[in-house]
Amino acid sequence: RWSVWKNLLSPEKFFVKNLYERLKDLSTPHENQIKKDIPRTFPHEPYFASEKYHHIGQEQLFNTLKALSLYFPNVGYVQGMNFIMGFFLMLNGGNELEAFWVFVTLIRDHRYLMMGFFEQEFPLLEFYLYIFYYLLEEELPFVHRHLKQQMIPDQFWVFKWFLTGFLYSLPQTQVVRIWDFIVNFGLFGVVQIAVALLKVFEKDITELDTVGMDAFLRH
Repeated sequence: RWSVWKNLLSPEKFFVKNLYERLKDLSTPHENQIKKDIPRTFPHEPYFASEKYHHIGQEQLFNTLKALSLYFPNVGYVQGMNFIMGFFLMLNGGNELEAFWVFVTLIRDHRYLMMGFFEQEFPLLEFYLYIFYYLLEEELPFVHRHLKQQMIPDQFWVFKWFLTGFLYSLPQTQVVRIWDFIVNFGLFGVVQIAVALLKVFEKDITELDTVGMDAFLRH
C-alpha cells in the first residue's frame, strides 16, 4: 500500500537531498507542544507506547513533526499533524524520511493543498465544512436538521474528522481504506466520506439525543 501511495503522490518532486536530516537536528519553538501531543498519539499502539520497543515510535514522531514545523515556518506545528504523521510511520515501518516527504507532498501538491487545513484560521477546513453542510442538507435533510437541533460544536466531531483524516475517531483498519480514497482522488474526499458515513448511519443518528450523538459522532 505504501509503495502505491508513493507512486500516486510522487514525493520526489519536492525532495531535497539531506534537507530532512538537517531539519531534524535543529530546534523549533514548537518542541514543547509536540512533546505534549506525542504521548496522546495512538497511545495503545505498541510502536508508540510500549517499553518493549523503547518508545522508538515516539522518537521518530518527534523527529518528523519537528522537521515539518521547520519546513513550514509560517504554520509550524498544529494538532492533527501528529495523527497523520504517526499513521504514516506505522504504515511504512518507521521510515522517517519517506513519511516526512509524503506529508510535505500532501501539503504542497495542488491536488491536496493540505496546508489550508493547518494555516491560521483554517481557511480550507472552513471551506470544506461549508460544502459539507451544503451537501448534507441536500442529501440528508433529516440528519442535517437533527444535527443542528442537537447543537454539537463542529470542533467535537467533523472538525476532527477532517483535520486528522478520520484517524482520531475511527479504527486504523478502516481509516487506511479512507486514505486509499484520499490519496487516489484528492483531499476533497474527506467531505465525500463524511457525508457517506452519515448516510450509512442515518437511522441511528436521528434517534440519538445530545449525549448519544456526542459519543457516536466522535467514535
